[in-house]
Amino acid sequence: MQIRIISIAISTFVTVAAPVAGAESFYVEGNYNRVQTDSEPLSEFQGDDTEFDAIGFRAGYNFATNLAIEGEFLAGLSDDIYAQLTEDGSPVAARASLETNAGVFVRAGVPVTEKVQAFARVGYATTQFAHTYYADDPDLSTTVTRTNDGPAYGVGATIDISENIYLRTDYTLHDTDEVDTGTLSIGAGLRF
Repeated sequence: MQIRIISIAISTFVTVAAPVAGAESFYVEGNYNRVQTDSEPLSEFQGDDTEFDAIGFRAGYNFATNLAIEGEFLAGLSDDIYAQLTEDGSPVAARASLETNAGVFVRAGVPVTEKVQAFARVGYATTQFAHTYYADDPDLSTTVTRTNDGPAYGVGATIDISENIYLRTDYTLHDTDEVDTGTLSIGAGLRF
């Protein structure tokens, strides 16, 4: 009797898992990102919001048609220039830059049409910012690096261009105590 129950369980698993196995695939993506931070300003001359451009790379694995795990890495392309006051009250030029952003996510999707899929994702990310303060004497210039780690979540959509090529857009919020970072991403991907 136990052999029969085990056989039925294995048969059921193979029957249910077979369609999922066909959906397995690796994918890679390249993307352009617009990153906006909402934080306490570092000086009275810097606004609450700072925006950066970044280029990104993503790689993932589809466990099923609608479930994937993915990792991403972004590198900053632009800086935000502002002024910082010194102890004696004179302004000093300062530069804020997005150094890197990296994260790991679980993504769950639902088909909207045959070629379009909407998805939500949740994970953990780390973002590194650098703030450089320029003094008249180059030896007195200094850079302070700040890293923010925490949960990240977002929504997005893909549209298939062909069987293996697709376009993707998403918005991800990385929420920490010090700074909230919102990233709008637009890119293309390849399944293999």
